[in-house]
Amino acid sequence: MVSPWEGLGVALVTFIAVTICLALVRPFLANRQLVDVPNFRSSHTQPTVRGGGLGIVAGLLVGLVLSALLLAGSAGQLARIAAVGLVVTALAVVGFTEDVRGLRVRTRLTCQALTFMCASVVFVLVGGITGIMGLVAWFAGVFYVNAANFMDGVNGISSMHGAVVGAYFAVVGYARTEPGLMLTGVTMGVAFLAFLPWNAPRARMFMGDTGSYVLGGGSWALSLWALALGIPPLAVVAPLLVYAADVAITLVRRAMQGAHLTQAHHDHAYQQVQKITNSHGWASGVITLGTITCAGFGLWNLFVPGATLWAFACSLMVIALVLATPRFLVRRRASTSWPTGAV
Repeated sequence: MVSPWEGLGVALVTFIAVTICLALVRPFLANRQLVDVPNFRSSHTQPTVRGGGLGIVAGLLVGLVLSALLLAGSAGQLARIAAVGLVVTALAVVGFTEDVRGLRVRTRLTCQALTFMCASVVFVLVGGITGIMGLVAWFAGVFYVNAANFMDGVNGISSMHGAVVGAYFAVVGYARTEPGLMLTGVTMGVAFLAFLPWNAPRARMFMGDTGSYVLGGGSWALSLWALALGIPPLAVVAPLLVYAADVAITLVRRAMQGAHLTQAHHDHAYQQVQKITNSHGWASGVITLGTITCAGFGLWNLFVPGATLWAFACSLMVIALVLATPRFLVRRRASTSWPTGAV
């Protein structure tokens, strides 16, 4: 098992690597005019450099390489770390291409599908994942990477999501004596945490599709790794539930209304919270609090197997509360002189 000092060292190296990479990447992106200009669909008011995910993935890969060196004697651990590296690197290339020149939806989905197919095959071959589970995971990966992209619309939301998901699976890895999962979770969590000062409370840089694809792909890879260890399904998906629910419910609602599903909009719960409160902090805070709470119920299910039904019911309650938050805020604002602020 990796010692706590080695885990701390991986975290520190990753944080420093991401910070340095972001400092180098920002002028590179600005010089190439990779800037988001606000429009009527935007949640921002100032032109902002996009593509900061390039710095995140560069520092993340440094952490993964260091983790692999610490676990050089375990072929299974190395294969799974390599699978995570494959996913985030391939998706970062797709995302950066989208940030720079744009991609047709069909091309983007094809690249994502190929990436998740290859990673799923690795987990099937390494063991712990059956062919049917790998097939389901393949489709789940394509859904979640796009979900992470849809949810990346206000300051801090993706950074905090990455930090929570990474920390969660680091705890799962530690609890199940799986050093590779623990170190990879630490690496991912710290990588996204290092981006937070660049994006909140005031956005100096967006991670762009590059970063949101890395977030979605990395979260998927960590959850599949946990599934391969025999972790209960609820404990596997717990930190992903709020993001997945907001996207799924919104897509279903828009489909029922006959809206174009690939068209930009402000129908997600977090977007409604931002619009009502005029606060990015409120929007990202509500989603992150819901994610942390669901993650807590996931750990409850992990450590107390008999609590599965209760943990599931409580998770559904949390999701319902998060999705109902916009309605609550509207009523609160209508009944009081509750102030809002642009944060």
